[in-house]
Amino acid sequence: GEIMPESSGKLSDAEIRSVEAWFKEKWKITLACPVSGKTQWQIANYLATTPIYTPGSYGLPGRSYAFVQVLCPECGYSMFFNAIRLGLLPPAKEAEHA
Repeated sequence: GEIMPESSGKLSDAEIRSVEAWFKEKWKITLACPVSGKTQWQIANYLATTPIYTPGSYGLPGRSYAFVQVLCPECGYSMFFNAIRLGLLPPAKEAEHA
């Protein structure tokens, strides 16, 4: 079936495994956290979003981009990966998705 996070944005175990597989295939270098120096990373349990800027509205409320948060378990430093590119969400209908 199609992978799709639940309405709360919580990732299922299958979705986390899918993200882990994506990273295993795509993540080619050992990346150290720029704060703690640790090289272990953790996938957050929920999708994160950022609003899309719309002139005059500042994006709130409005459309947003969905991301998978990858964080350093030592200090919390975070990186964000587009959930569409990771295959967790279908592509947006408009050409402006990332």
